[in-house]
Amino acid sequence: MMQSSRTIPKSGSFFRTYPSIFMDTVTERSDYERERGKPLPSLNHGQIQFLISGALHSYREKYTIASELTIELGDRHVTPDVCVYPKMEVDYQRDVTRMTEPPLLAVEIVSPTQSTQDVVDKINDMLDAGVESCWLVQPAMETVTIYTPDAKPHTVPEGTVEDPATDIEVEISAIFDA
Repeated sequence: MMQSSRTIPKSGSFFRTYPSIFMDTVTERSDYERERGKPLPSLNHGQIQFLISGALHSYREKYTIASELTIELGDRHVTPDVCVYPKMEVDYQRDVTRMTEPPLLAVEIVSPTQSTQDVVDKINDMLDAGVESCWLVQPAMETVTIYTPDAKPHTVPEGTVEDPATDIEVEISAIFDA
């Protein structure tokens, strides 16, 4: 019996029979992924990171806001998508590639190839190292979950994200409305 091209074979030969539909599957980690300890960003990830940075722009007088900044947490290095520090002097002639002080707020955006549990573990590591607040942004659910060291996580599906460690408030619509 001949199989139609629309029928998925019952054996494990599907991936061998139709390899072209799986071309976006990554089996080897890139230098970017190894260095930062996280997957390559996607279009949605990049757009949301841009929108969050834009929403935080109005707080630049009080805070220093950076994206993709590596933080040394003891023997572990993490690179949150966005970090918020108390206002600090930025010297464009002497750049800093790794921060040793934890930010007040770290934002993590879940990528499509990333396990939410892996990101939550990273958030817990950051909280244990002195980060005061972490946001877990879940694009597929269009939610932000706020983590702090001393409270249960709080998920915001609509309205305003109110960060307890800073005076920062961001509308969910500013994050997910492209």
